[in-house]
Amino acid sequence: MRKSLLVAAILLCVTSAAYGTCQYLTFLTESLPDFTVGVYGSTTIDVWGGTAPYTFTITSGSLPPGLTMSSGGVISGTATAEADNTVFVKVTDSLGCHLTNAYPVRAYN
Repeated sequence: MRKSLLVAAILLCVTSAAYGTCQYLTFLTESLPDFTVGVYGSTTIDVWGGTAPYTFTITSGSLPPGLTMSSGGVISGTATAEADNTVFVKVTDSLGCHLTNAYPVRAYN
């Protein structure tokens, strides 16, 4: 019986190491700064945990016109119009673990 349990434990460890397991992943950035129309701005969405590198995507909503988000989580650009939107940002780590967070994003004059 002990031998069976030991073999099962070893197989579980080998399987976890071979396929990876999701580690705790969380957004550190709680909110985004407001952007001013006609003025360049930049901010980075930070996360903690998981397994780097991370990839960021917008899954729903849109940034104000003139702003873009890189796959590294940097939102930058010059807003060209006022906007008050919500974007849903998904972060995916190198093991495929993911988490999504909603961010209000505003551009004003």
